[in-house]
Amino acid sequence: MQDFYEVLTPPTIAQKLLYIEAHMERAAARVCPLPVMHDDMEHPVPPQPYHLNFLSASNFWKVGCWPERVAQRCNPAVVEWLCRKHHPDDGREGDGGTGIVVCDWVGAGGDWDLVRCIVGWNSCLMAREMGL
Repeated sequence: MQDFYEVLTPPTIAQKLLYIEAHMERAAARVCPLPVMHDDMEHPVPPQPYHLNFLSASNFWKVGCWPERVAQRCNPAVVEWLCRKHHPDDGREGDGGTGIVVCDWVGAGGDWDLVRCIVGWNSCLMAREMGL
């Protein structure tokens, strides 16, 4: 679990992003077969670890670190990172999963890119698992 939630000053948000990216790398490095795709009762899929990654953080004493301000920096940065650096077909081990991503202020101002990006990764993984 990554939950660096206490950002003391706005520059600390950059540190939060490094923790987020590192945890997504750990999630991507795992190979986690989807149990619903493998219903072989004689050879069940073993339980897989959860990778829980919190994008949320705050410091209510600093306006620049309120939850919506942290999300204004974290959410687009995570979308960019997922699109440019988090790719399961680049020769690295693992299936490229993102783990569970917990976010604040998703869809603010009509910007649903983060949700679309994560759902897109899930679709890609499901299609690969199904052999499509």
